[in-house]
Amino acid sequence: MRAIVYFKSEKSVKKIVDNDNFLHGTLLAVERYYPFMGTVEPADSKIPQYTESKIPFCEGPYFRMVVDQDTIEFVMNKSNRGLELQEKLSAERANINWTNKDGYVLVKYYSKGHKRDDEFDEHDWEERCRHILSDLLDRFTSKDISVEKEIWKQVIYELPQIESLFPNYSAQIKKLDDLEELRLICLKTDMPEFERKLLNRIEEVKQAELEKTLEHKTLTNFPIVILKLMEMVGIQSILKENVHQDIQTRIELAQKSIFIKTPQGQMSAAVAYLREREKEVKQNSTQSPPEIIGILKTKVGKGKLNTEFKESNLHCTFNIDESNNKILFLGRAPEDTVRGRKVAEATLITGRLHIKDRDNDILQSDEWKQICRNFEKRSKVRCQRGSVTEFHVFGFKKGVDEVVKALTKFLNEKKAKEGEFRFNSPVHQRLFREFYKDEITKLEESLSLHSVKISWEENGDMHFTGAVEGVKEVTNKLNAMQDDITEETCRVILPGMRSFLAKNKEEVVGVVEKENECVIEIQECMGEWQDPDDVDETSSISSEEEAFDEDDDTIVTQEGKKIIWKIGRIEEEEAGVLVCSVGSNLKLSIGAVARAFNETGGPALQRALTETGIHYLDPGKVLRVHLPLKAGKLACDHVVFCACCPWSDGETAAKQILQGLMRNCFNATSEVGCGSIALPLIGTGNLDFPHDVAVQVMVDEALSYSKTFPNSPIEEFRFIVYEKDQEGISGFEDKFKHFKDDPQRTFPLQKKPFIGQLSGKRKKTPPSSESKCAKVYIGDVLVEVVKGDITEQRTDGIINVVRQDMQMTTGKLSAAILEVCGEEVQEELSKYYPQPPGSVVTTSAGKLKVHWIIHMVVGSGKMQHLLKCIQEALKEARNKGLKTISIPAIGSGGLGLSPQDSAEVVIGSLQEVNLGTVRSIRIVVVEDSVINVYERKLKLMKAELCCTPGYTKLDDDEEGGADATSMSWCYHHNVTVYGRSKRLAEAIPSLKDKVIRECPPTDIIEDVIERLSSRCRRHLRRKAREEDVGLDFSKQGTITLTGFSTDVIKMHTEVTKVLQEQLKNEHIMERAEMMSRNVQWCFLTADSQ
Repeated sequence: MRAIVYFKSEKSVKKIVDNDNFLHGTLLAVERYYPFMGTVEPADSKIPQYTESKIPFCEGPYFRMVVDQDTIEFVMNKSNRGLELQEKLSAERANINWTNKDGYVLVKYYSKGHKRDDEFDEHDWEERCRHILSDLLDRFTSKDISVEKEIWKQVIYELPQIESLFPNYSAQIKKLDDLEELRLICLKTDMPEFERKLLNRIEEVKQAELEKTLEHKTLTNFPIVILKLMEMVGIQSILKENVHQDIQTRIELAQKSIFIKTPQGQMSAAVAYLREREKEVKQNSTQSPPEIIGILKTKVGKGKLNTEFKESNLHCTFNIDESNNKILFLGRAPEDTVRGRKVAEATLITGRLHIKDRDNDILQSDEWKQICRNFEKRSKVRCQRGSVTEFHVFGFKKGVDEVVKALTKFLNEKKAKEGEFRFNSPVHQRLFREFYKDEITKLEESLSLHSVKISWEENGDMHFTGAVEGVKEVTNKLNAMQDDITEETCRVILPGMRSFLAKNKEEVVGVVEKENECVIEIQECMGEWQDPDDVDETSSISSEEEAFDEDDDTIVTQEGKKIIWKIGRIEEEEAGVLVCSVGSNLKLSIGAVARAFNETGGPALQRALTETGIHYLDPGKVLRVHLPLKAGKLACDHVVFCACCPWSDGETAAKQILQGLMRNCFNATSEVGCGSIALPLIGTGNLDFPHDVAVQVMVDEALSYSKTFPNSPIEEFRFIVYEKDQEGISGFEDKFKHFKDDPQRTFPLQKKPFIGQLSGKRKKTPPSSESKCAKVYIGDVLVEVVKGDITEQRTDGIINVVRQDMQMTTGKLSAAILEVCGEEVQEELSKYYPQPPGSVVTTSAGKLKVHWIIHMVVGSGKMQHLLKCIQEALKEARNKGLKTISIPAIGSGGLGLSPQDSAEVVIGSLQEVNLGTVRSIRIVVVEDSVINVYERKLKLMKAELCCTPGYTKLDDDEEGGADATSMSWCYHHNVTVYGRSKRLAEAIPSLKDKVIRECPPTDIIEDVIERLSSRCRRHLRRKAREEDVGLDFSKQGTITLTGFSTDVIKMHTEVTKVLQEQLKNEHIMERAEMMSRNVQWCFLTADSQ
């Protein structure tokens, strides 16, 4: 209840407020009331709710100020700043009062013993006091730190010890029981350090509590060589990634054991994982000759093989089992182990020289033994007589090939009276047989005085007899002729060449070989290709701010390397290597670039830098840090930290240090095989380098490095300038304008190179029993429906369906897979029991022709549930880096879906997931009734994707961006020509001319071509690349097809279908527009009559 009493004078109000008032023995709470404001005090002041005693009343000036309750409590009670505050307010004749319960302070003018100045301005006094309060209190801040529920009580118990971490009067920690949080209050400048200390202490408490609950186990009977392998690869971090992050391990070599600590319930999974990796090591071990084992035991041998792994981008290590002459491999992932073994097998080889009886004297000579010792020392190989007819050279492939060639030449030179000339390869042998007959005949005639006779042996080598001088002369001449043979390899991309060579290869190549006296080898290759036209179209979708002007911002060197500058943020760039400029003390809190990297990279970056053990960097030096798991949001594999010097150190010295720093950055990038490096503008900040000098040095060093090391893996040097660094922007604009204006320094821009692998010689394969029904591209992923057996697929992986019992015998599909792959897959799958519905498990494929089986764990046959399961399986395929996968018609069997619903689920899931590395998806169907439904569904999708009425470029941008459809598969040929160097330049153009003559262009002229959407054009380009046909839209209203006649006819049919579909859609739109002209529309509201 509230009663409002009005008084005539203020004195009466004061009298009432100053005295206690009672009603029937109950104390009344009397407050002043402002009738026009509706509050008991002015609206801008916070008044406590008094329940007893009198309300304070001040005769002199006063005011109330809202403050943070925790901050004022800390300042007044815990911090030595409270005294400072009171002293400053006392100088203004002010006292401060506050309570713990209220979020304000009361500041009163203190006039006792002093007369108030007639010129005293209450407003100015209040402003000064408020400024004093704000200035001091704004120095403080608070932060709430969450504590896990399991350790809350222990943290509270240790709170006094935690508070002792901070200096006296510097911080306060309040506990928030309801939220299970700790509130840290301190100066803003102290907050980062104090927060880190508090979080570290909480983590220590967590680890101590976790230690109490961990399971302990010691695994014994591990071979020492495998234990050392696990130690080298870092098995503890691998267990943390694949099993549980709180796992701890300790390898004890003396006891041949591994000591493991795991959280409750994780021990069995950890043990199974370790045993599986042990089994993996044994399965991938390779038996090697003792000589190879001896090489790998040396420091140089270990370094070479590790370098091969790094160049192959492998996270793999190896160890030697001397007792069994085996090499053991272990990677961070099972696929790394397999690839590591394959790289070693291809790198470590045994070279063989065929020996005849007449060579025995030479092999027993001191000269032969000395030359072998020299090669062993220089090339790190091992030379040994293998058998009566063979001499072996063991080692790394490059060294072995070099030594075998040199020893062969030595043997040829040492023959007397009777000689034998051995060719370096069958290609050299063929060249001599077919194109050097005249030279050999002339050589024989010129040495007739020495009775020289030259003949061919059955094995293809050349045999000759004669006087000692004549035999030596023949040997020298033949060696010179063989050394004069060179080879040149050129990538040829010509539409129709694949089909043309398939029918006319021997005839055409034979003619070119005879015309140019050479031998030609052609390898058909397949890989990803980015069509420049696709890039041009899709790039127009981007906004002007994001457009990239290659003409102004890009230089292509004579070696084909790109030098680019752009406006942006270095920490947001995507490249193989990012460069971070730091101070010599390697602190990421100093310097704009270092701070940006610290914020973006997060704790993982600082941790990786700390683990290097390096704490100081001399000016001009660099430190490369590998980030295997992508630190924070940094889009790179490596960060190179570099330290420069101030410009004040002297112009010449400073330039030299910056030049050396650039070279060190580029060398560090080349060492790890990265193709791109992004650098900020270095030295122009706190180090005071002139912008024009820094730009000139950095760009010139990139040009110099490209010229000096043309075979370096770096393909792109990218310089990033901060958007607000106007001097840096002007510096690069002037520098690049200088290049564009100088004709001697202007290099033509090159097209994006082909990315792929050799397919080797084409093998004839029997026609497939599968019936192709329909296919469509979703982005750059080929989706096709085929009729066939899922167990006969040759893709990277297949998808299987299992129930929660993880038994493959419970379903018709999984039972069929089990019958082919074998029981070992079921045993591997059972180790993952139990699994919740919707999860996926990946196992090996046993005897199937694929690498992996991805098992979906389904709980029901509902469409939404199956859709989620398929999406999870596709994500698993993406995460494992698979490129091709096969999917059955999920749901159409025992799960009870109709064929229509099954197609809706399977095909619909493909459009909802980012497929990453996946390039081809096969939907494998058995029954004709089901395959017809899938075919209609896929054709419907194809029509929607290819020729949607009203389609614009912006639609495609919304679907996936410019890059989503710019990559596809195409064919090219690597043509290698062997022969005399002066004839090589004519052979490849001659071959091209013959292909071009047989693949003339064909024009399709229609008005509708100009109206084709970008999506339809990209579809036609992809189809043309599949058919090995060139397709050009450059002529107005014309499509030009180039290729082999049969392929052009197929492509002509496809173009006609697309044009007809476009005309059909336009007709539909025209009819709709005509109808809409006769329709009148009006707007009526609910109130309209």
